Amino acid sequence: MKLPLRILPAAVEDIRETKLWYDSNRIGLGDEFLMQLDYLLDAIEERPMSFPVVAKSARRGLMSRFPYCVYYSAREGEVVVLAVVHGRRSPNVWRSRTPN
Repeated sequence: MKLPLRILPAAVEDIRETKLWYDSNRIGLGDEFLMQLDYLLDAIEERPMSFPVVAKSARRGLMSRFPYCVYYSAREGEVVVLAVVHGRRSPNVWRSRTPN
């Protein structure tokens, strides 16, 4: 059963900034990033509990082509995307967004 997906405003900003950065490096690369992100978000919606737990209430999905991670919480009948950040970025970025 596919759970509804809600993306926090801070995560929407993560996505927007990353797309702009990739587009500034090569035209169309930002769109490729978004396509890969959509694949991962679909998988998270379909199988939210199949991704590893990285904190008490957060899980992580890894993008296949880009070095980015999607941190999310699956609870109360929905998936909440907390952050979409580079894999080498400090975990404090997404941990500050984790619900209790």
